[in-house]
Amino acid sequence: MDDERSLLRLETEHHKSSRVSQESDFELRIGSHQVRIPYQYHMEDALVRLGLYQMRNLHQCPIDKGLITALVERWRPETNTFHLPVGECTVTLEDVSCLWGLSVKGLPISGESDADWSAMVLDCLGVQPEQVYKHANDCPWTYKWIDKGEPNARIQCSRFHLRLKWLRHNFSRRLTPNDDQETINRFTRAYCMDLLGSVMFPDASANGVPAMYLQFLENLAPQHDYNWGGAVLAHLYRELTRACRAKEKSINGPLLLLQMWSWTRFAIGRPKPNHDILPFGGPDLWRRNAFGVKWVKPHIWEGNPHRGTSQYRGQFSHLTPDVVNWRPYEAYYQNLPARGHRDIPMWCCRVYCTHFWIVEFHHPDRVMRQYGLFQTVPPPDPLPWDHLKELRTWTHMSGVHSDGTLTDWRNVHKEYINANAIPVVEQRPYDPSRHYMYIAWFFHNGMPTVHSRENDAARLSQPVPAPEGDVAELAYVPHDQQHARVMFRHMRLTARGIKMVQTPGQKAYGKQLLKVCRDTLGDVGLVELYRAMVDKEGLPFDPDEIDISGDIPDQRPIEPEVHIPQASWANVVSGNYHNLTQILIDGINLGNVPSSSAAVTPLRNVPHRKHNI
Repeated sequence: MDDERSLLRLETEHHKSSRVSQESDFELRIGSHQVRIPYQYHMEDALVRLGLYQMRNLHQCPIDKGLITALVERWRPETNTFHLPVGECTVTLEDVSCLWGLSVKGLPISGESDADWSAMVLDCLGVQPEQVYKHANDCPWTYKWIDKGEPNARIQCSRFHLRLKWLRHNFSRRLTPNDDQETINRFTRAYCMDLLGSVMFPDASANGVPAMYLQFLENLAPQHDYNWGGAVLAHLYRELTRACRAKEKSINGPLLLLQMWSWTRFAIGRPKPNHDILPFGGPDLWRRNAFGVKWVKPHIWEGNPHRGTSQYRGQFSHLTPDVVNWRPYEAYYQNLPARGHRDIPMWCCRVYCTHFWIVEFHHPDRVMRQYGLFQTVPPPDPLPWDHLKELRTWTHMSGVHSDGTLTDWRNVHKEYINANAIPVVEQRPYDPSRHYMYIAWFFHNGMPTVHSRENDAARLSQPVPAPEGDVAELAYVPHDQQHARVMFRHMRLTARGIKMVQTPGQKAYGKQLLKVCRDTLGDVGLVELYRAMVDKEGLPFDPDEIDISGDIPDQRPIEPEVHIPQASWANVVSGNYHNLTQILIDGINLGNVPSSSAAVTPLRNVPHRKHNI
């Protein structure tokens, strides 16, 4: 696309969504996300100082491969957001801070990645990496066999990854009162390495953790201020970007964070906790639990026994704004840990997130509804697409130059590390009556649907026409069956809500129903249709202004909703937009649908406001 605001720069055939028709039940391979070294109370003070204390109980949860795969299909690497029928959504710094309790500001998780870590392994863990091992399993480093099968087979150690199996074997015993402080520190570092390699920064090795993280664990005495949250978010963005490529078969990274984010905001695949949730809050600000504790330990899944990719894909395709939890943490803010309170100003900032060789951009202005704020058409990205693609070619293998010198990533990426965080200045609250402007733009430029039929795949790169003119804008609905169903259902529910607020004993129910309908229709660009319907009956646009004082709730059901054959609605939509508009303005009884040949009265006195995008 030539438009600088167009979102789909990656060719359709190179994106995972293009293979849906060929691999409808495909699931990405994922690594283990279980920490095996036990947490012990002796480690508590050191974890608090490191900023990792809240992570101690956030890793007892299996990963749902079908859910992760369905989300990857909707990830767009151009924007670092998921493209959904309700607009763009993404994991933000707020999510990282609340779900995992990690700091999102401070010293970068960066430096040398390929140094000789042998001396540091000896100093931090008390083992001698250079000694001769009788058996390969005794070696702390990940390795590969050379001449395997020969009597004198050799192994080649990586000197980059410590083997998690070795780490867990040597540091899983219970500490005793006889253990000195140095032993406790070594067990604490081993626990942190297992946490970093299994949950926070898992990589393709699957069985190892990079030894480079020891440089942040060397001195456990002082209070540290590391930007663990920004590094985790950068790592997640990069893994989603890699996995959304058409031919990729696996995904790594902090997938537990992604799954907790999805369960927090969407009901799709969400389990019911089968345990008492650990308490939030507490007098000690540094030791408060993170929001994510509600998703750990045993769960019960109801009504979703198979939880396959195709089932999740269909549920995301049917997603409507009224079932999205846009502001899940509002009641939790008062219970934030100390670092979370401090980092609140960073949550809505445009900022680069870095992790050694990784640089990714945090785009809060693309998902302002997640902050409860007014969503405008986002500004252009700070980095050109070609430059962003070049940044994403860096890997840890880039840490050693051809002449043997090592790369310090703090110097390579200093312009991004030292860049100032730019707050997104927006004080207007979310306005459902004007959200249709963003939705119309998004449907024109984004990827609101993932097609499962091969002949539909080409539509991914074709924009949905935006409305032109007053009448077309009033009756505009995106041209796909799912959004047509959303529109028709909520038009019927609006008519039902209007009848309820005029029926004694049903007014409170009708008021709540109208709130849902107004928000949902606003999200699909049809708020003016809602306005026309309530204006026709003399009701205020804002359901909160409907007076229900003195009304006694009645348990008697009102008349059932009239069933409208889908074919009749299809004829109206495909035949004449004026007929559909006239139905909604001239009659609340939607059961009496005129034929496409019925006379159409010209529109008069229909309130309509023009807005510039």
